[in-house]
Amino acid sequence: MAKYKKIEKLTPMQLRYSHNLVFGEGKITGAEAARQAGYSEKVARQVSYQLQNPNQYPKVVNYIKELREEQQRKNETNLGTHMRDLKELRDGAKDSGHWSAAVNAEKIRGQAAGLHEKTTTVLHGTIDAMSRKEVEERLKEIVDFHSPLIDHITVEDISSKKSLSKK
Repeated sequence: MAKYKKIEKLTPMQLRYSHNLVFGEGKITGAEAARQAGYSEKVARQVSYQLQNPNQYPKVVNYIKELREEQQRKNETNLGTHMRDLKELRDGAKDSGHWSAAVNAEKIRGQAAGLHEKTTTVLHGTIDAMSRKEVEERLKEIVDFHSPLIDHITVEDISSKKSLSKK
């Protein structure tokens, strides 16, 4: 609490109320924050209103504002924290064997870092119209392009798989 400048002039109940209100934001009401701070059930709603009124309790209002600003700074998202959080998610998914989630987190990290270009290619044909050699060449291009993501797969691995027979 020492890092907040204005706390020396607030009562312990006002301090508890302020913390309950800010850190319980979205989860509890102002009246509940007052009850948790020690105000009686009968006056909690009125006290909450008064403590948030800058004309009646400007020091409490300023302290609540300071706490909220500090929370916003702590919860701020930037590229560094975003990348770190995605890495932690990826590692957790990987450790628990959730490979799809791990790959997705890594893909999003790459997009956030600007490693992936968004390109759209419109093809007017199908694989059926290509010769086997053209398919293998295109497959090699795809594998080479995506090798950072699938570095453990080679063209030979794919070529050695049995082709599906038509039913």
